[in-house]
Amino acid sequence: MQRSSVLLPEPLGPNIILTSRSATSSETPLINPEQFQGKDLMVFPCLVSHSKFSQRGIGKQLIEAAEKETFNQNRKGIATIGYFWDFWFMPAKYFLNLGFKVVVRRGEEAILWKQFDQTAEPPTFREENYKFKPIKGKVVIDLFWSTFCLTSDVEAQRVREIVSEYGGTVILNEYSADNQSILQQYGISRRIYVNGKIVEVGLEIEKEELRQEIENAKIKI
Repeated sequence: MQRSSVLLPEPLGPNIILTSRSATSSETPLINPEQFQGKDLMVFPCLVSHSKFSQRGIGKQLIEAAEKETFNQNRKGIATIGYFWDFWFMPAKYFLNLGFKVVVRRGEEAILWKQFDQTAEPPTFREENYKFKPIKGKVVIDLFWSTFCLTSDVEAQRVREIVSEYGGTVILNEYSADNQSILQQYGISRRIYVNGKIVEVGLEIEKEELRQEIENAKIKI
């Protein structure tokens, strides 16, 4: 794994984690927790700054530092996921204003990149391969998560705590995107299914929301 953290001096504070990666397992193994794949690219899963640091140009400085690290590691481009929505998290329009381009869009979600080498291959979404496997008389939760994103880690712990409340009536299957073979198999880095139904979680699921989804599923079994 090649992983670099670009940290601006205090008092600016925010940081960005970068991952350089390849699409082929035959090369040096790299952690790629995202739902898209590519080759010889630098990736940042998210860019977040506390509200008290807003309107200071910190995001732009972090992107510039990330681009510099991309060149330092001889990568051919830099990529991320952005969203075309009216919400503060990873808005696509912000990155488009910084020179990123849309590679492919899937609903509100889009792969964005800057290409620094004409031989760079555009990244693509992974092919999803999930099929619900019911267990008679049980509610089954399939949890896809990774430690790469703090909110995903928090979310996973919340799911475990709720499942423990139900004893053996709720079955939890965990699929960690930290394991690249799991990610390649299912093509999903973060998601929650309750009896095969996708639960919309936002940044991290609220416990009461998941309890309600479980109760709704119990009625139907």
